[in-house]
Amino acid sequence: MLFLSAEPAWSDGFVSAGALHFGRYEHTATRLLSGKVLVVGGIGNRNPITLKNCEVYDPAINDWIDVASMPLSRYGHTATLLPSGKVLIAGGFRDGFIQTSTVIYDPLANSWSSGPDLASREGLYSATLLSTGKVLLVGYYNVAHYQIYDPGTNTVSAPVQLPSNTGVDRAIAFGSGKVLSIGSSTASTYEPVSNTWASIDPRPLPMDTSALALLSNGDVMFVGGGDGNGHAVSRVDVLHAPDNTWSQGASLAAGRGHATATTLPSGRVLAVGGYSEDETWLRRDSAEMYDPTLARWMPAGRLATARGEHTATLLESGKVLIVGGNGVGQYISATELFDPSTVVTILSVTPASTVVGADYEVRLRVTAASGSPTGVVSVADDQGQQCGPVAVVAGAASCTLRSLHAGLRTLTARYEADTFAFDSNAATTTHQVGPAETSLTAFQSPDASVWGEDVVYTAQLAAVAPASIEPEGLVTFDDGMQSCSAPVVHGIASCGFVPATVGSRVVSVAYAGSADASASATSITAMVGKADTVVAMDALPSVVVGQRVSLDSRVSVAAPGAGTPQGTVAMGNGTLGCSALVDETGHAHCELTLPAAASYVLRADFPGDAHYLPGSSPDVVLQVDAASTNIAIDAAAPAESVVGQAVVFSFSAATTAPSASVPEGDVLVSAGSDSCIAPVDAQGHGSCAIAFMADGRHDVVARFVGNSSYAPSASVPLAFIVQPAVTVTSIADHAPDPSAPAEPVDVRALLSVSSPGSGMPTGSITVGDGVDACVIPQGATSCSLVLSTRGERTLTATYPGDGNYAASSAQVVHHVNRLPVVTVPVYRAAAGVTLHVDAAHGLLSAASDPDGDSLSVTNIGENETAGVSGTATVLADGSFTFIPLGSATGIATFTLHVTDGREFADANVAIEVAPAVDLAVSLDDGTDFVAGGGLVDYTLTVRNDGVSDALGARVSDPLPPGLFDAQWSCVADAGATCTASGSGGIDDVVGIPAGGRVVYVLQASVPALPEQPLSNTATAAAPVGAIDVNATNDSATDLDAVGIFADGVDRAAVR
Repeated sequence: MLFLSAEPAWSDGFVSAGALHFGRYEHTATRLLSGKVLVVGGIGNRNPITLKNCEVYDPAINDWIDVASMPLSRYGHTATLLPSGKVLIAGGFRDGFIQTSTVIYDPLANSWSSGPDLASREGLYSATLLSTGKVLLVGYYNVAHYQIYDPGTNTVSAPVQLPSNTGVDRAIAFGSGKVLSIGSSTASTYEPVSNTWASIDPRPLPMDTSALALLSNGDVMFVGGGDGNGHAVSRVDVLHAPDNTWSQGASLAAGRGHATATTLPSGRVLAVGGYSEDETWLRRDSAEMYDPTLARWMPAGRLATARGEHTATLLESGKVLIVGGNGVGQYISATELFDPSTVVTILSVTPASTVVGADYEVRLRVTAASGSPTGVVSVADDQGQQCGPVAVVAGAASCTLRSLHAGLRTLTARYEADTFAFDSNAATTTHQVGPAETSLTAFQSPDASVWGEDVVYTAQLAAVAPASIEPEGLVTFDDGMQSCSAPVVHGIASCGFVPATVGSRVVSVAYAGSADASASATSITAMVGKADTVVAMDALPSVVVGQRVSLDSRVSVAAPGAGTPQGTVAMGNGTLGCSALVDETGHAHCELTLPAAASYVLRADFPGDAHYLPGSSPDVVLQVDAASTNIAIDAAAPAESVVGQAVVFSFSAATTAPSASVPEGDVLVSAGSDSCIAPVDAQGHGSCAIAFMADGRHDVVARFVGNSSYAPSASVPLAFIVQPAVTVTSIADHAPDPSAPAEPVDVRALLSVSSPGSGMPTGSITVGDGVDACVIPQGATSCSLVLSTRGERTLTATYPGDGNYAASSAQVVHHVNRLPVVTVPVYRAAAGVTLHVDAAHGLLSAASDPDGDSLSVTNIGENETAGVSGTATVLADGSFTFIPLGSATGIATFTLHVTDGREFADANVAIEVAPAVDLAVSLDDGTDFVAGGGLVDYTLTVRNDGVSDALGARVSDPLPPGLFDAQWSCVADAGATCTASGSGGIDDVVGIPAGGRVVYVLQASVPALPEQPLSNTATAAAPVGAIDVNATNDSATDLDAVGIFADGVDRAAVR
């Protein structure tokens, strides 16, 4: 077979990387989670031999590192990166023999471990990582099967025959997690979730050795391949993921089989190397790039070493690592990187700064990681001005730019590559562009004017070289009082206004400049003269006194002046008159009221001003006759009043038509003897106030007094109603409160008139609680009230009213003290024993006060008791201590005195003194252990250690459950009495004098079974009416264990 290495050179784009330590092909290259690339096995050297050694490419050092070798050598295998970061190696060949073993590489441990054996000897496999984390293994050569590798259990499933019963040579995950498996004439998809296969249409033109690329949209691109007749093809087919349909894509520039196809982050596809697969088996060193946007392939550089059956791995940097392959008579160890990156550098901008419209040159350089970039460069400022595109020659380019706007412009140089071997790129810099200088000239038309003439101003503006622009913006003409502005159009700006002053003036002309042109200025000197005026006044009809006279005049400007005078026109006879401003039409109007009937000669005079000369109208005669008046009461406020309230009466006075003046003079408002007087104000209105001191109806009349100019007149009477005034009675004080029965209470009451009423009511005020009463006479403020009824009393102060003032009353609550209610509990004490009672249970614990006052005891200290002698020591809160004398019993009494702070109440305290006994009980059988089935003997002793006899006490021993056949006897001494004997439990009424005792001896049988502890309790109860002063010794218990001696170990008590 003839091997050729020559191929037409396209362009650069590849750079060398560190060489493999072993040249190889039919190996695998896997990018690890660390970003490094693991190369495993393959065929190496020239013999050939199968390799088991492995190497790792580290992008950080751009070189290779030897790592642990596989347990066995192999080629044509698969390598799958597992989710754990480990790599599964499956299938392949070793020295021509099919391999069924799998091994797993751990990058962290740099070690290999065994995986499960594959079930069928099918040689070559395709391995695809599923979305579940498992691996789909599909084989061919013999009957095609597939198996599922589970990394979690490191096992493979049993082999299952493919639906097509034919092997596949390629598989790739695509679409939404499915796997495409394709053979030379078949195609199917695998669904991992349902573990099902579905046949789809095969590739339209069957071929092998194609390169597969997963496009960014999920479709699968088949690049080149062999047609089965010894020829590599340039055909490209695309399988569309959504509907599994095929379409033919743009063809490669050259046919190639055993090439690589890599999808870049940009979405483009890089095809590298391969064979021609004809009789020459040409190794290709070219690369092509597919652009989905352009839908075509373009040259993408060339390799330093032509190769096929190599690997291409996309690195994290976006570069593509080309490893190994079959070269011309060699297994390639050379490694190359596809790196199309470029750098654009702006070298200079000349000159360093310019003005608007001036040219400047931008020089730049374009460099690449490999080779000399070709293409075009354009430069633009940030306002849209651009030069280029110009060709990049030997990595350099330049163009001339002109900026049309001033400022610090940002220049952007953009490089556009003409091949995919180089990336397009850009660079920026800044360039200072200053505004253009300008020159300004101006004139006016006409040269001289009079006031009111319009003057037109014209300016001519031009840019000063080297600027080449027509300046834009506004030119302003300003004489200090008026101004106008006009835009510059082709160097000319023109506008006009009427001068605002008379005389010589200077008009400044200023171009404000713009962002792109500098300001400039000049001036014009001119003269303005005053204009003549013409004044005329209208004829006047006759009027009456008080009638308003309308005076009208007109002022106009004589030619050649223009405009309307804006001064004041005076109209009158020199003594009487009015003035008005001239309006925008030249008309002046004012109104005049003449004081008396007569003939008046009037004239209009315009005094002139700084712009207009003075002028006067011809005389006009005005005849004025006499007038009359009328008056009316408009309102009374309020409409109805009370006695003493001020009522404001409002009135209005006017002349009768046609007079419209306001009469001058006074108005008298009266109703009988009540009256007030007030002048008419300038508006014809007035008011005055009357306070009526009697209720009822009052007819009110207003009278205009009149004078020489205005006749008198009177109003229609107004009927006005006055009501009695409201009074307020209040009780200011009632002391003392509370008071005791029959104790005088000083009650102070006040009487006032409620606003708006006023005056002094007559009569007296009566104060009482419904039982007792006192009277406060007119002029006084208090009386002494003696209350006889205890408890809460309502005091009422009543004013009965008089003819002009209404009645009123007031109430207040007063308290007349109520006596405490004292109830004393009955207390019991033991003879000879001190009794202590706290406040909660003391002498006041059941007492109460109806008024809620706090109670206290007044006979505090020691109180001797009657009956049973003793001492009761009492505290104010009712707690006390009682000490009975001797051992006497009965009732001890003393008197309790209680106060609520005002009055006192007494109660009798009774203390029952009961006999004091102390019954002490003891019980003992002389042992701690009794024998079951034997007898037990108890001695029960009851003593009276108290000071009183316990006659009628009760002794009880009911016996514990199980004892039977009980017999007892009793012995009494020191005057005590008891029952001599009995059977069963003890329940005996005894008499034990102070210091005496009774002794019982009780014998009973103990049951043999069951063995249980024997607990016996005896008690003594005091006689009815007596008090046991020590209850802690009123009972006793004897506790024994019980046994049957079955083991011969227990021992009974010695009897």
